[in-house]
Amino acid sequence: MHIGTNHASPLPPISMEPPCDAERSGGQPQSRFVFGTFLIDNAEFAVSVNALKEVVNEPDSFTRILPSPDYFLGVLNLRGLVVPVIDLRILLGLAPHDASNTERKVAIIEHGKHCFGLMVDTTGDVFTVKNTDHHPFANIESGSARSIINGVFMREGGQKIVQVLDPGALLDLDHIPKVESIFALEVAETVSGKRAQCLSFYVGESVCAIDVNCIKEIVDFEEINNESLASWWTLGTIDLRGTTVPVIDLQTFLSGRDKRTAEELGGQRFKLIVLQVGNELLSFLVDGIKTIVPYYEQDVAPFPPVGLRRGDLFKGCITTDGTAMVLLMDYEKVLADAELVNVTVSCRELFRESDATTRADHERNAKKKTYITFSIQSEFALDIRNVNEVLNFPEDVTRPPYAPHCIEGMLSLRGDLIPIINPRRLYNLDPIDAGSAKLVIFSSNEAKYGMMVDNVGAIVNVAYTDPKSIPPFRDQVDNGQINNDVKEILVISGDPTQQRSLVILDLEAVLARCARLSALEQEVA
Repeated sequence: MHIGTNHASPLPPISMEPPCDAERSGGQPQSRFVFGTFLIDNAEFAVSVNALKEVVNEPDSFTRILPSPDYFLGVLNLRGLVVPVIDLRILLGLAPHDASNTERKVAIIEHGKHCFGLMVDTTGDVFTVKNTDHHPFANIESGSARSIINGVFMREGGQKIVQVLDPGALLDLDHIPKVESIFALEVAETVSGKRAQCLSFYVGESVCAIDVNCIKEIVDFEEINNESLASWWTLGTIDLRGTTVPVIDLQTFLSGRDKRTAEELGGQRFKLIVLQVGNELLSFLVDGIKTIVPYYEQDVAPFPPVGLRRGDLFKGCITTDGTAMVLLMDYEKVLADAELVNVTVSCRELFRESDATTRADHERNAKKKTYITFSIQSEFALDIRNVNEVLNFPEDVTRPPYAPHCIEGMLSLRGDLIPIINPRRLYNLDPIDAGSAKLVIFSSNEAKYGMMVDNVGAIVNVAYTDPKSIPPFRDQVDNGQINNDVKEILVISGDPTQQRSLVILDLEAVLARCARLSALEQEVA
C-alpha cells in the first residue's frame, strides 16, 4: 500500500468552496475538490472528476500494439475514438486479477488534449476533500511507475488511505501512445453541444442526478442534531465544520411520502450531498452515490412527472448504457425553490451566533499533522510525509556479498534497487521472524530506502494545538541504542487518563548510523 511523502505538484484546480463567514468577510477559505475512486483488491485510488470522463465495461478484447510493456493492454474503440488502456494492477506490480471477476471496468481519463483508459476491478466512491487533506509525494522520478501516484488523501479520521493518481504521469509512461481526444470532443460538441457531467445517486428505488458543479461537498450520514426542529421532510441538522446545515430527506421531499424514522435510517450508509442555496447550505439525504454521468443537453428527454410531488424540479431523463434511466434534477430550480430557501435561511438565523463560536474552535484545530506508528521492540512514529509506502516483508530479498551487517538485503521494487535496513541489527536487538515483519519505504536526498519493522500500527492525526514537544533524552556518549536516534517526543494532551506519547524516529540519524557502522566494518575487514 502506498502511504506518502511531500512537496509534490498541487492538486488539480477544481474549486469546491463551501460558503462560510470567513468567505463573506474576505477571509481565505480552503479549496475543496471532487474525486472519484477505483478499487483494486483492497487498495483505493482516486482521480479528479474533471479528468474522469466516463466508465465503461471491459471489452471482450483489445487491439495489441507490439512491442509494448505488459501493463499496456492495447487500444479499444470507444465510439470511433481509439483509446489506449493501461492495466493499473500490472503497472503497480500487484497480484494477477481474479479470473472470476467478469465485471472489471475501464475508466476513461482525459488530460489536456489526450485521453487513455485505466483497467480497474470496480468503481468506488465519489467524495470531496479539502486541499489540506492531500499529503503529496516528494521528488518522484517522472516516467516511472511510482510517479503515477502523487500523494494520498486521509479519510475517515485517518483510518482510510486513498492514493491519488496523476493523469499526466500516466501519459508519460514509456510506450503509451498519446491519442488526441480534443478533436473528437470538438466534433461531438459541434453536433451535440457542450458536454456536461452530473453525479448520480440513489433515492429509494430511483436513480437521480444533479450537476457536479453545484455540489459543494459529499459527506457520510452519521448522526442528526436538533431533531426537535424536524418537520415533514426536514430531519434536523448536521454540524459541518462549525456551520449548522439542515438535512432534507430527498425521498420524502420528492415523493410526499411519510418521513422515515430514525430507526429506518439507523445502521445504513446514507450519504449527504451538500449544496449552496444563496449564501447558505443545505444537504440532501440520499441512499447512496452511484457514479459520474457525462451527457449532452440533447440527451435529456422530457418526461411526465408521474409519482413525483416536485416533478417541476427535474429537467428530464438521461438514458445510460442503453437501458438505465437517470432522473436529472434542474439545479437552478432546486437552489431557487422557495421551500428549500426558507429552510436554509431560517436555520442560519437560528444558529448564526453558535455557529460563529463553533467555527472558531474548528479553525484553531484545523492545522494537523499525520503520523504513522510502527514497532521496533517499542512503538515509534514517522511523519507520514516522509513515508512512500508500506509493504509486507517480501520473500525475494537478495543479500549481496560483503553487505554491511545492518543491511538485511536489497529489494528490486518497480525498477528501483532498495537497500533494506534492519534496525534490530543496527541497535543490537533480538531478531524477529521476517515472515511477520513489515517494510517501510522512505526517501532521503532522492534515494529510496527500506526499513524492516515489527509491525505497522495506526494513522494518527494530531492537531497543532494538541501536542507538547519535548526533546528526546540522549546519552552524552552514544551507547548505540535506538533512543539516541529519536528526533522528538510529542505528548498529546487530552484526557489525562488517556494521554499518549509519539516517539518520532529521526531517519537521517538512522542513515548516518548505518554509514558509520558500515565504514567501521570496512576498516576492520
